[in-house]
Amino acid sequence: MTANRELTVALLRALLSGKRDVSEFVHGFGGVLQTMLASAIAPDGPTERDREVAELLESIWFAALVGWTSGTTADGDIRLIMRRACGLLLPEG
Repeated sequence: MTANRELTVALLRALLSGKRDVSEFVHGFGGVLQTMLASAIAPDGPTERDREVAELLESIWFAALVGWTSGTTADGDIRLIMRRACGLLLPEG
């Protein structure tokens, strides 16, 4: 998403608008991303803990993306933030 800053800013503005019709999309998008993350964490079938970690990672990613679009997080820092989060939340393997 960092490849097109203007598109990402527009998407985040829509997601954060608080409009009821958008909230269903936001909830669905978060669920899809969490499912993808949980499947990446545990390809043979995620546990409840894996799903909780996926939920936290999705939240951290979203916060980092908001920081990036507002100018408080540098382009490369999103990857660094996510690496740190994964290192703290996921067992070494």
